[in-house]
Amino acid sequence: FVQKTVFVPKIESKTKPPFFQFAVIMLLALYTINTGYFFDGSFRSLNQYRFISGTLTNTEVTKNTPVKPDNRFKDSWFGYIPVPLPAEFVQGIDTQKRDFERGLPSYLYGEWSDHGWRRYYCYVLMLKEPLGVWCLAGLTLFATIFYRQFNSAWYNEIVILLPMLIVLGFISSQNGFSIHPRYIIPVLPFLYIVISKTALSLHYRKTIFVLLTAGCCLWIVGSSLLFYPHSMSYFNELAGKPQNWSKYLLGSNIDWGQDFYELKNWCEKYPEKKPLFITIESGIPLHKLDIKNINEVPIEPTNGWIIIGVNILYNKDGKYDWLKEKEPVDRIGYSMWVYQIHESHLQK
Repeated sequence: FVQKTVFVPKIESKTKPPFFQFAVIMLLALYTINTGYFFDGSFRSLNQYRFISGTLTNTEVTKNTPVKPDNRFKDSWFGYIPVPLPAEFVQGIDTQKRDFERGLPSYLYGEWSDHGWRRYYCYVLMLKEPLGVWCLAGLTLFATIFYRQFNSAWYNEIVILLPMLIVLGFISSQNGFSIHPRYIIPVLPFLYIVISKTALSLHYRKTIFVLLTAGCCLWIVGSSLLFYPHSMSYFNELAGKPQNWSKYLLGSNIDWGQDFYELKNWCEKYPEKKPLFITIESGIPLHKLDIKNINEVPIEPTNGWIIIGVNILYNKDGKYDWLKEKEPVDRIGYSMWVYQIHESHLQK
């Protein structure tokens, strides 16, 4: 027997090292942010900024602290470092940080507070994300534990999970106020990547997993389309009927001025609804919407047609508590309730 030796040429991997990949990702992120601001004020030295937050001015900020622009780095060598971000982007972060430091009125599950809660954003995710997403998350967890095919190397798993947990933890720690859901949005891309693991069921021909995954995706799409075009006010099935949503969350979870033109259309459709009283949260005067000769909702019970914003109805001051016990006869989007108050209602 003649043993034949076969020489196989060694093929060198062209995969770039992880550090290089990370550096490219960060540079692309910086370039994208700067492009959005047309590089306005980019690479300005840190000591040239005028900050207002306590963190960047080295002062204590409370609810009544007056604004005194300063810069804790102005006399430090650190201040000469150029900031690779647009100036307005940096100032916006500073302003947001001050809001968290001084605290703002916050609402959660029927309770008003002068500050926020660490659990707030988890609560928002539970009620504002479609239930199909959480079913996919549960399916992902089950597949990861019981099926080796759905697992990846630990460093591939942690590169998604760790940033998601860090971002969630950091955002939850900023509990100066809790009223807007938008701060939790950076967590969502990581969450969607994690649950996308269920798509491997197609590759491995796991029929039950394929059917469950497809069902969850259809649930997500269908649940979202039911609210279109009022997507900002979306709540999943756990929150129950729209009249219940204000018991859980307020603020931009329900109303951020997205239904103004719906209000205009309602008034044009029902011109006979008189007397009409309207009170909504708006930086736009009603006459700009061609809604004229309208009075605000009185704080005392009165008869007539009343349109009131949900955020105002459940405001901390309780001015319109007399309306809470009434049943609305219509709604405008999901942010305004319409009441018809008769004399007989006032006598009860």
